[in-house]
Amino acid sequence: MYFLNKEMALQLSDILHSDYYRAAVDYLTSIQRKCKDKRNRNNPSHILTIQHELLHNETKLWDLIKKGRSQIKILKIKAELSALENKKILSLQKHVFIHEQLIRISRTIADGIAWRSLNYNRTFLSSSSRGYAAGDPNVGGKSKPELDWACRIFSKFNSILLINDLTRFLRVGDLTEIRPDKKIILHEVKGRKLINIYSIKKKGLNKKLTQQEERLLELQKIAVTNSAEIDGKITRTMQLQTSLKTHVGKVHNLIKKSKNEIYSSQLIESFLTIDITNFRAVSQAKNFNFDELKTKLVLQESDKLILHSNWDSFFWDIQGNFLRTMLPYSIFPLSSKDCTHLMSGHYLLKTYLNINSLKSSFIEAGYEIEETSEKNLDVNLSWFENNREKMFTKVKSLYQEISPDIGFFTIRRGHFSLKITPELTSKLTTEFFTFDCFLNMIEEMYNIASQRQRPDQYFPRFSNEDSYWN
Repeated sequence: MYFLNKEMALQLSDILHSDYYRAAVDYLTSIQRKCKDKRNRNNPSHILTIQHELLHNETKLWDLIKKGRSQIKILKIKAELSALENKKILSLQKHVFIHEQLIRISRTIADGIAWRSLNYNRTFLSSSSRGYAAGDPNVGGKSKPELDWACRIFSKFNSILLINDLTRFLRVGDLTEIRPDKKIILHEVKGRKLINIYSIKKKGLNKKLTQQEERLLELQKIAVTNSAEIDGKITRTMQLQTSLKTHVGKVHNLIKKSKNEIYSSQLIESFLTIDITNFRAVSQAKNFNFDELKTKLVLQESDKLILHSNWDSFFWDIQGNFLRTMLPYSIFPLSSKDCTHLMSGHYLLKTYLNINSLKSSFIEAGYEIEETSEKNLDVNLSWFENNREKMFTKVKSLYQEISPDIGFFTIRRGHFSLKITPELTSKLTTEFFTFDCFLNMIEEMYNIASQRQRPDQYFPRFSNEDSYWN
């Protein structure tokens, strides 16, 4: 299934051959390269400098978007438009769309800075992402106090400072500080004032906290305890003994192959196929047969398939909701160029998950299968559509609204059962876990549940995750 609607997918297809878009993506590739450079990633001064560059660039992009939208609005006021004016509107809309996508790429690069700086702490990052998107950062306007405070805190503590508005995942507070001892401090900037756990303590226990302060304290507690309260239960981070193993190496080989052949495909598990269409290479190809490519992309209707792609990561609604379960491509262990081409859509990376074949793999591993009705499968989708406007509202706690835990099917062994949910299958389709790794993770969950004699929920963390992502 595509989360990206058809209209937006067509818009994206249209800009992939734009020289302007390509040049801007190449520029962002140079910033991505700086971020992945090991000389920069742990250097607080370099990290702040890179974010300053991203802030300047995003300010320019927002200015262009506002100018384009204003010109479109003026033209649309007219009762009748000439053919030339209609053409002008289409051109302006295309450029606005391009600049919106460049901002999304920029924020994904900034997400990479955040994930690396926070040591890939999914407990904190998945919690901090439970909010709506930032507005338009402005280096000389609303973002200036944040940048000034970031510089002051860095100068005093030599901390890594993350400017939250530049990211997609950091949505609570204005600044995230990581001190040399790895302690995380959240800051809300109010002009010359800085609100954090220390200023709130000074405020006194009898003083009523604002909703903003309550959310800041909630995430601050998660940062300290590495756990969150979900549905009234404490969900902790569990350090697994299982090592993270993925098929990213095979993805890299498919990308490499696509640079010469445009399209490449491989069955990497009995239930999982990956294919790549390289739009960067299309313009360089001579006598390329697009009809032949279309035949390769036809799916067998008899197969029960779940389709995901990197284009799904472009999903971004009016409130700034995005697919929080997808890791930013900026941290994948691929070259900087390949990372940004995945972010820009110049590579279309698709995964086809065959649910029936996945069930067979679990049966071979010794699990029983319990089917889920189509009616129950629809519950998750309808719940999200009905609650998307309030599930991340700022007036509630981070985990106050949780979607129903509906799985494609349930695996069972003895008293242990686990729903295979879209969030779990995304480990296979977007993070490319090997089935052995996926199975080892589940086996460890089974062993933990057996020892405790009760079902449990926790944030899993792999033993080698700190060193695996890049």
